[in-house]
Amino acid sequence: MKHPRRLENSRGVTLVELMIVMTVLSIMAVAVTPLFNTTQQGYSAMEAHALIKGAGESTLNVVQHTLTESKRLFENNANDALYVAKMQRVLAPPLLAGSTLPTIEENGSISPSTSSFVAAGVGNWLFFASLGQTFALNVLDSGSVVRSVRIDSYLFNAYYLATDGNSLGLLNELALWEWHSPIVADYNQIMAISDVTKRNNVVTNLVSSGTTEAWDPSQTNPNNAFYALTSGGGIALDSGYTLAEKSAKQTVKISAVINGFYYGVCPNTSSTTFVCDHQVPEFGTASGIYFPSGFEIVVVGPNSDRQVFIRLVLVAQGAFKKLISHEQILLATVRDLW
Repeated sequence: MKHPRRLENSRGVTLVELMIVMTVLSIMAVAVTPLFNTTQQGYSAMEAHALIKGAGESTLNVVQHTLTESKRLFENNANDALYVAKMQRVLAPPLLAGSTLPTIEENGSISPSTSSFVAAGVGNWLFFASLGQTFALNVLDSGSVVRSVRIDSYLFNAYYLATDGNSLGLLNELALWEWHSPIVADYNQIMAISDVTKRNNVVTNLVSSGTTEAWDPSQTNPNNAFYALTSGGGIALDSGYTLAEKSAKQTVKISAVINGFYYGVCPNTSSTTFVCDHQVPEFGTASGIYFPSGFEIVVVGPNSDRQVFIRLVLVAQGAFKKLISHEQILLATVRDLW
């Protein structure tokens, strides 16, 4: 019986050969790793840019939607500062130090290249009253006849910058907050009802629906602008009224995402410690590191046709070589009736 012939050159892998293979693989790994890291950084940068672009668009869409119902814009002057002082904040943090409302420049321009542009009028937060729900009421008048009455209401809105104590680069992170008050009824519409019984029944109905305050939008001093409504139909000046916080949240929310990058509103890039692709500010005059930051607001035009220009610059930091930034702008026409 013949035995199978063995291959005379059959043998295993020698230690020298194994070491050669491992050396070659190590050289290849060293060569490929930088390319892999660069590719990964590129994907992270694209994802970060897409995220802050989407956040910027959605944020200004929210602001624009609220601005379309604006009835009164507040600006950087002594009278409007009294309204600002009445804002209560519970969930919402304080405004960023140095924050300033824009000054309304009726004959101004939104273009820095024109002589009518006023850099000193640029602000970095918004405060305005917008139209709320309209009450459609059926009430009895003094002759016991059912009458239909419509009463408007308003709410106060703020969009402003605040810090959350975390760091972005070498600076504090900046978040954009939105704040809203409860609604208040239109005082002038109520008082225009000459039939006392009818007016008292309107007030009673408003209180039963949860609206216990009225506002005279034409008053520049808030101590003379608010009136308390009672369940018995009474209405009386409420000089101590404060604008309660009905809701507050971060419109641009600072957060870590799955691949570990952070984003927020861009601080001033005039700081030598903070550099990104977009110049901040572009319209206002920088004061320190945080005014106006990447939320610049210009308001121009007459009260029947105010133009509100907003520039929002968001920035992201993560596993990529430099800070990623994105600019979003909004130009809205708003009403400012008083």
